[in-house]
Amino acid sequence: MYNDLNKAEFVLENFKLHNPDISITVYNGGDTQPYLVEKYGIELIEGPNLASKHTRERNSGFSFNLKWFDNFYGLAKKYNPEYMLFLETDVKCNGKITIDPIYDIAGPMHRAGPMEALLIYDYWVNFINDLQPIGGYANPFMEIEQSRWPHKFHTGMGGTAFSRAFFEKTKDKLHLVKNCFEDMALWFHHDVIVSCLARHCGCTIGDWRDATDTRGSVRFINDQWYSFPYEPDCALAHSWKI
Repeated sequence: MYNDLNKAEFVLENFKLHNPDISITVYNGGDTQPYLVEKYGIELIEGPNLASKHTRERNSGFSFNLKWFDNFYGLAKKYNPEYMLFLETDVKCNGKITIDPIYDIAGPMHRAGPMEALLIYDYWVNFINDLQPIGGYANPFMEIEQSRWPHKFHTGMGGTAFSRAFFEKTKDKLHLVKNCFEDMALWFHHDVIVSCLARHCGCTIGDWRDATDTRGSVRFINDQWYSFPYEPDCALAHSWKI
């Protein structure tokens, strides 16, 4: 939730309107909002602020710290869902979710943008290694001087669906996330990290046809990637300005 009542209620109201049968757990990182439980029938978890101070101090955008991973995997262990959908407070629900994800981790896809993200990818490729292809892309390991993009795609932001298979394949490798946080603290982006973890552990990863991004996103078609603009017919829209 990240202690923003107006944004949290906007996400809850729209999501429950179109998907009333999907249960929701909200993490409250600092605000007092007991009425949300009764009004929307949610489970509320109270805890500390999950924002990563490291990335925020460098003005490189919002991200979560290691506690986010602990909570996320804890909920997966508790409920063991077929899919767990991650909703940030900038996700708008446009309609009922009707298209199933086809990857272990699926959501809006982005090419690596800020230099921090590029450095994280290079860290995993050079020091942890063995990243798996995304969306069937034929050659994800081209050198940066040849192309800056082929292996540098990620999801993991709001509107991403994480399958039961993702948690099973990655749960014993969370020490790699801790190591990355310790080694790359100033460039820790949770969405990039969770994508790298998934690829390292052999998860399938790619776009989800029912999730889009207001800034545009990437979709994989026949082993090639293509840039798509915002798609209003998708059930979920990330980066919605609330």
